[in-house]
Amino acid sequence: MGEERAVGEERCVFFCFCGDEEETMVLGSEMGGWSVRGDVWLLEGDLGVGKTCFARGFIRGLVGESTVVPSPTFGLMQSYDGGGVKIYHYDLYRMAEGDSLYDLGWEEAMREGMTMVEWPQVLGVGKDLLSYWRVLWRGDEEEGRRIEVWRKGGFREEEGLLR
Repeated sequence: MGEERAVGEERCVFFCFCGDEEETMVLGSEMGGWSVRGDVWLLEGDLGVGKTCFARGFIRGLVGESTVVPSPTFGLMQSYDGGGVKIYHYDLYRMAEGDSLYDLGWEEAMREGMTMVEWPQVLGVGKDLLSYWRVLWRGDEEEGRRIEVWRKGGFREEEGLLR
């Protein structure tokens, strides 16, 4: 894990390197264990870097290993029931400026569940949120693909991280 550093209101909590899909799914599963109702996870990176693998690990860690977790690219949103909370998984890659998340159950997701968004930058998701987790894929290095986890907003004491 790397050092914490701040940019604006966001804080880099840690970074790591994942060498393959399996490691990326394990990371997702571990992050899912941190998450609670109301958390929003923004997944940003180029095509094919592992956003859906991360989401698959996150969701399976909460719902069950045998759960089928397809990419929501064409359906735009998939939802899952797990751990007493609903998980909403959005993929905004195919959306365009002017499209609305509200037609895809965004208000319900924000009110009742955990929300995971691939390609949030397409519609500017995050700019109006008071808190979120942002997972950034920064490219390949000798150690594997660099993945950074950022946080905007306060930390819960049970996370063992500073407020």
